Amino acid sequence: MTLLVVARGLQGIGGGLVAAAEDWARSRGCTEMASDTELANRVSEAAHLRLGYRVAARVTAFRKRLT
Repeated sequence: MTLLVVARGLQGIGGGLVAAAEDWARSRGCTEMASDTELANRVSEAAHLRLGYRVAARVTAFRKRLT
């Protein structure tokens, strides 16, 4: 998954959308789904855990301005 955003008032449909994406992936031979979230986004992390996803890694992103 690259991005899942649910508008306020529509919370609760995300799980169904993720389940549909997982079914689609399975039907095409995929054996794993992956997703990520910002470390500080506890709401997203909790949603992932409720949907059966588990933390695989914590990463630090680096960047350098080229001026």
